Formats: sequence, C-alpha cells, structure tokens
Amino acid sequence: PSMTVRNPTTQEMRHHIDGLKGTAPLEEVQFEAGTLLVIEVKTTLGKSKTPGFLKTQAAGGNANVERIQKLIARKKGGWNIDNLKTVTPDIAAKAAHLRNAMSSGKISYLHAQVFFSPDGQLSTLAGSSTGIQINKW
Repeated sequence: PSMTVRNPTTQEMRHHIDGLKGTAPLEEVQFEAGTLLVIEVKTTLGKSKTPGFLKTQAAGGNANVERIQKLIARKKGGWNIDNLKTVTPDIAAKAAHLRNAMSSGKISYLHAQVFFSPDGQLSTLAGSSTGIQINKW
C-alpha cells in the first residue's frame, strides 16, 4: 500500500493551507502490509493556519511516542495506565501493538491538519476540498 502526502519544506508551508505559503511537494509513501500508521491531528476553525508544533511535538512522531510511553511508565503528568483504561479499556492491547510495531519497524508517522470553515464545516480550501491535509511528520 501507499499514500500520497505533503512534504513541506518550510514550517510556514507546513502549518498553512497548501498554496498560501508555497505549494508543498508531494511524496508517495510506501508501506508494508500491516504497518501501523500513527497520525497526530491538529484542527483549526475558520483559519488558514493550524497552530505550530508544541516543543514536545517538534521532534517528530517517533520521539513523541517514546516520550508518551515513558510518561505512562512513570505515571507522570496524568499519564497513568489506570486512568487511560477508563477512557480506552483495551489500552494494554493497543500499547502492545504499538511496541510490536516499533520493534519490527512496521510503523510510520504522519501529521494531519483538519481545516474547518467559520461555520464548522470542513473547509473546501484545503486538501483537494476535503478539508484535510496529510503531511510527513
């Protein structure tokens, strides 16, 4: 399987609707069957730019997943497995799948931007009228 994603060359380009601060080159990303896709999602209502990355996000998907796993293991900042189970009862199975994907290398990290119009509808200005842009992370 494969997916066409944006590969922005500047941070301005990365966070704006494609074309406003330059057009991001496209890249065809190839995946092995069974690859886990980790997608960080940001949204914005009525704007042409999503917020910039937090300092914890800027290092990329792999670093962010490892950071969160460490927080869970140390029960830091609200990241407690018992608390997570109340929201996601099968969190242990999901965590095991994530660990397996990371150790096997069958994991890929993407960044999705969802743009909503001021009235809360998906923006037709982004993502070939879908309102969603997917970038390499």
